Amino acid sequence: DAAGTFYFDDGFVFPTGGVICAGIAEDAGIVYGAFGRLICQWSEANDLWDAVLFSTAAFNSIVQYDGDIFAAHADGTAYYYGATTSWTQNTIVAPGQDANFFVVSRDTLWKGILASIDTTNHGVFSSTSPRNAGSWSARYAVGTVDLDITGLYAIDDIILVGKEEGAFIYNRVVNDWFAADTFANITTEWTTMPSGENFSRGKESFGWLYLTAAMQSLYRYSHRLNVFENISSLLFAPRLT
Repeated sequence: DAAGTFYFDDGFVFPTGGVICAGIAEDAGIVYGAFGRLICQWSEANDLWDAVLFSTAAFNSIVQYDGDIFAAHADGTAYYYGATTSWTQNTIVAPGQDANFFVVSRDTLWKGILASIDTTNHGVFSSTSPRNAGSWSARYAVGTVDLDITGLYAIDDIILVGKEEGAFIYNRVVNDWFAADTFANITTEWTTMPSGENFSRGKESFGWLYLTAAMQSLYRYSHRLNVFENISSLLFAPRLT
């Protein structure tokens, strides 16, 4: 009955697009999570997530940068930034307002735009002024132009870009192999077998960045040690926990 009145003492929100967690970030002692189209903050007093931002599209990435939470969408919707219940949608002229991934390294916010979302502006960008009236760097073209970015990671003061066809590290300075300010693929294992699963999940632990890939593959990377190692065999070790 559209005119009826309903009373309830508890409830849950299941917005269109689901409530899969796209990441967690902390700012000023408050923990935030991205769940489908929602940004929520954790209530320690009530042991629950309070919804503080409803978007029109699902979120794909969330980080803390320069005193605000930045949240990127899975599609071409402009990103949000803010905290608690105060949020702003970015209006920098496209592709400035666009983002599908965020990561922070050396006091700089980096973002990735998917080729499947924007065939012109896909790639990686950096900024130290990503709020409205700010700006982003020129585009870094990473890898094969028509294959998607699968993840952005910070490790050992550099950026690693996961893509369907490989793992690309940011080269800050000139060395024997690559020019400065470029991205170089550290594995060609997946160039003939690209997959959206490649390097789409990663986590740093004790100075190593652990990355998953297709076909039940597991890698770890240390820029400091210059080691990129396939440790997939551990997944099949008996009694491994």
